[in-house]
Amino acid sequence: MKLADKPARLTRFEEIYSDTFDNLRNTFLKLTRDEEQTNDLLQTVYIKLWEKLDELEDQGDYARILYVYARNVFRDELRKKCRQEIARDELKYLAVASVNAEGTAELKEYENIVKEIIDKMPVKRQRVYRMFKEDGLSYKNIALSLGISSKTVDNHLNEASKEIRKQVKLAYQAGNLSSLTVVLIVQLLVN
Repeated sequence: MKLADKPARLTRFEEIYSDTFDNLRNTFLKLTRDEEQTNDLLQTVYIKLWEKLDELEDQGDYARILYVYARNVFRDELRKKCRQEIARDELKYLAVASVNAEGTAELKEYENIVKEIIDKMPVKRQRVYRMFKEDGLSYKNIALSLGISSKTVDNHLNEASKEIRKQVKLAYQAGNLSSLTVVLIVQLLVN
């Protein structure tokens, strides 16, 4: 097949691909330090570009748009990993706490403190927090379910984490929390 015989859409995609692939690959590789994960991320980004290529025809600079896609795909991957790590860490703690009666008391104290803090938050923030932490839903699924943007979900979760940290700090300074409970809550919020 001659170059002139190729559909214009495919030719445009191949040009963008050849112009951006090396830089995008190197960027992902630096961030992930994992060849397989880099390849998965690249594939997702270029599929998204292919799907949106006709809509973007009038926008000119494809590289900039592609890098926005790349940033969003990478953020989604990081969020997914964080949720998995939080769940894994919580399971580890629960396993240890179930063996240790004192750990069970600490876990109960931790759950009660977080529940009290969350119950005082605005209703929408409570829903977003619970959907993310308890139900394990993604930002996208929460946004769709509540009719808000993913950025709004992110803002609610950030504000919830700030409020929990603030309240835990105040309770600890007042002597109302054990140091193990503070460590548990801070570890949850950092992840």
